[in-house]
Amino acid sequence: MSRFECPRCGAGVRPNDIQCGRCGEVLREKEAQGEYGEAPKITLESVFSQRETSVRLNDSEYVTVSRMRKLLERREQDLLRREKELNDRENELLGSLEEIENDTLALEKTMEQLQNEEASLTEKEKALRERECDLEQISNTLSQWKQVMTRFDMVKEGDELTPGDLEKLLQIQENFQQVLDKERDRLKLELKEALSDEMENLALKEEQFRVTESELMKKTIELRNMIRDRALEGQRKEEDLSDQKQIDELKQEAFSEIDKQIGIGIQGEVNGELIPTHIERLDRILKGGIPRGHVILVNGSVGSMKSSLAYHILHHCAAKQGIRGMYFSLEQNRASILRQMERLGLSRDESRENLILVDMVDLRKAMAGEEGDWRSILMRYVENVKKAKDFDIFVLDSLESFKAMSEFVFSREDLAELFEWFRDMEITTFLVSEKSPQELLESSQGELYLSDGAIELLMHENRDKVQRWIRIPKMRSVDIDPRYFSFLFDGRTFQLHLPLASTFE
Repeated sequence: MSRFECPRCGAGVRPNDIQCGRCGEVLREKEAQGEYGEAPKITLESVFSQRETSVRLNDSEYVTVSRMRKLLERREQDLLRREKELNDRENELLGSLEEIENDTLALEKTMEQLQNEEASLTEKEKALRERECDLEQISNTLSQWKQVMTRFDMVKEGDELTPGDLEKLLQIQENFQQVLDKERDRLKLELKEALSDEMENLALKEEQFRVTESELMKKTIELRNMIRDRALEGQRKEEDLSDQKQIDELKQEAFSEIDKQIGIGIQGEVNGELIPTHIERLDRILKGGIPRGHVILVNGSVGSMKSSLAYHILHHCAAKQGIRGMYFSLEQNRASILRQMERLGLSRDESRENLILVDMVDLRKAMAGEEGDWRSILMRYVENVKKAKDFDIFVLDSLESFKAMSEFVFSREDLAELFEWFRDMEITTFLVSEKSPQELLESSQGELYLSDGAIELLMHENRDKVQRWIRIPKMRSVDIDPRYFSFLFDGRTFQLHLPLASTFE
């Protein structure tokens, strides 16, 4: 007879045993005869579903399945808790690592400043040593002069100077005079070098101002005479004109002449390099684009798409030509600008490498702790970015917000200094302005006259429709067409249509 074992204690049992004689473990249910037939069969699944199953670990240890499951669940919880602790510790280490990196950058920046200061101190020390040598030479000469004078003071009255003493006195006087002449020439040279650049720039600006003022006065007189003549001629002709179209043509002719007089401005020389606007007809009007280094005023009322036009030029120059540019917004945040430009089809991914987008939040983070008003802080920030990334095109949106950042009244001289600062940086600048054409002409600060060029946008109401118009009233060194064009966006790019026959109604 084959031998069987109890699953719980391992004692030997017979095949037909129902219960273990050693530990009392029930091996199988008794077969019961039902009232109407045989008892239902007992299966292994039904037995395991009604009681716990023991698992043998070794010859003397048994563990139930439920206990084993609890042990595994407890072990799993311990592992999850340990994993969470390790993740928290990892996050703490990453935070500490980031702090260490920031501290390292700060130390590197401080070290660089210390090195620059050390170099400056070395130069100053060298200059002081040279100055010390010069002073020592002067001191020696003065000492010799003093000794001689003391000696001659001790000479008794009536005694005569010997020829040797007289010759020595003359030699010392000559040496002293040479030292004085040398020191005087040195001081003159230092003063001349310190003031030469300022005097030269001042004389040049004064001459330019005189020439500009003279030309503007001549043009103003010519313009007034022309307007008076046109008015008189219009009064005479208006009686005979029956067709409204002829009156409109006369107005168009007069305004075109005005644009030629004050729009083009002072002519200069183009350096041969142009910044295209990537708007086909606008580039034709500008004879290829905007001259590099110009300061351009983009003015118009609210909703005339000034910012969109400036960003469009910056985006396409960056994406298609690799020309690096910077767009500085003082009114909108970065996310708002990107959403607006995405709706115009200007994807950020196309120009990300060459287009720097900055708002006031970025300025506050980058220049935290800087002293001065926000105007000077912004200018220092632009200079730092220019040195680091060397961009060629700059857009400031808007000029009025920049003026408002100043702690004092922004005068015409301040505006002229700002425009000259942009030119000294050798970048092409677009200044977005909210002023209307009439406000610019009447402005005491003279933005239109100080700028190198202007792009004018206008919202024109015609009965029940509102149209956007654009024109170039001024662009130095370019023979422009100053007439108005209709300005539309077709879903992909900007379009300019034929000049309007009746500009003002």
